[in-house]
Amino acid sequence: MNTKRTLYEIEVGLAKLDEFNYIKNIVAYNVYGLGASLNIGYECDMLVLNKSGYLSEIEIKRSWEDFKNDFKKKHSHESYGNIIKYFYYCIPESIYDKVINYISDKKRTYNMIITYDEELNFKFHNINVGEFEPNLKYRKLFLEEQLQVARFGAMRAIKLKEKINNLINKNLDE
Repeated sequence: MNTKRTLYEIEVGLAKLDEFNYIKNIVAYNVYGLGASLNIGYECDMLVLNKSGYLSEIEIKRSWEDFKNDFKKKHSHESYGNIIKYFYYCIPESIYDKVINYISDKKRTYNMIITYDEELNFKFHNINVGEFEPNLKYRKLFLEEQLQVARFGAMRAIKLKEKINNLINKNLDE
């Protein structure tokens, strides 16, 4: 690993940033949307639905190998329904230079790279890779799609509460 931070720590840190603020926006994790109500077609690490109805995807990576493996997948982080307006990679600060060199020849669209250090200080890096055309190609989510993102967020919260309850019960039994 290029970071000692857990995925949960990184997710919480991102959700608390002004750009993705979980109080103002709907944040959902590990979303696999394929169907009539949300047609993404692959699993997203983190989705943020802003108040304007636009969707952002954050792909979280904890190591260089984790990042490279993302390019072995069949999809390229472009939703089937053109509903992901902004796409970000969130990577450890230590691999930033490698990532920039690696993606410079890829035929994919990126809006920004977010780096983090071991204290979970996040930094946004503007990059010019791919052919990003805001407001021309992407659309706001319809109400049914927005509700589906909210449902995914709620489902993840329940699963996490189950894990917490199991840990508490296990500690009580010991």
